[in-house]
Amino acid sequence: MKIATYFTPLDSIGAENEIKLIDLWKKAWREAGFDPVVLSLYDAFKHPLFAQYREKVRTFPSVNPVGYDEQCWIRYAAVSATGETMMMADYDVFPTDIAKFNITESFTVWQDHGPCPCLVSGSPDEFTRIMRLFMEPGEFSSHDGNPHWSDMYAIQSLAGQYIQEDEVIEFNPTVDWKAKKAVHFPNGAMRKYGMKPKWKYVSGLLDGSVQIRWSEDGVEIEGL
Repeated sequence: MKIATYFTPLDSIGAENEIKLIDLWKKAWREAGFDPVVLSLYDAFKHPLFAQYREKVRTFPSVNPVGYDEQCWIRYAAVSATGETMMMADYDVFPTDIAKFNITESFTVWQDHGPCPCLVSGSPDEFTRIMRLFMEPGEFSSHDGNPHWSDMYAIQSLAGQYIQEDEVIEFNPTVDWKAKKAVHFPNGAMRKYGMKPKWKYVSGLLDGSVQIRWSEDGVEIEGL
């Protein structure tokens, strides 16, 4: 089964740590029996709606570094343009030992918490359908009092127009996150436990060689 992530270097975000994390992402999914591919802006250009779609999403407000949310929107076009039914993942989503997914052509969001589109799947037509829905946003939300509209907010606003599963868990060392098929290591959670850059920690967290301990002085990381 093919699984894609998306990466286009941005001046606002350093590429070195991202590339190291992507290398680990590819290795982990390949070892789990998947065919991982990395798509880019070049792939998105091939989508017939690309110009219209990009022009629209560029009007959406964002509190994130310049270009970050635009690329989050654009990745849907890149996946659709491949012409294949597949999964699309953030490159901080890693498989666990039970990473078996029943993929259909219907657009599916695999993390129920939020929900969050860190792992989704569907056919090219379904990705295009979601793109068209993205192009007709309702009222924008806000983040810390500032206008903000991301693909996560959009997915949440479209609840009921796609299949929703609960097979991805956000990393939290206090719960049994390996009971799910994949684990998401988002920036907020990793920053909370002092685990940045992420590539230094995710492999050890998955194989158990890195452990988190709590002490009177706060969080301690063992195994590095």
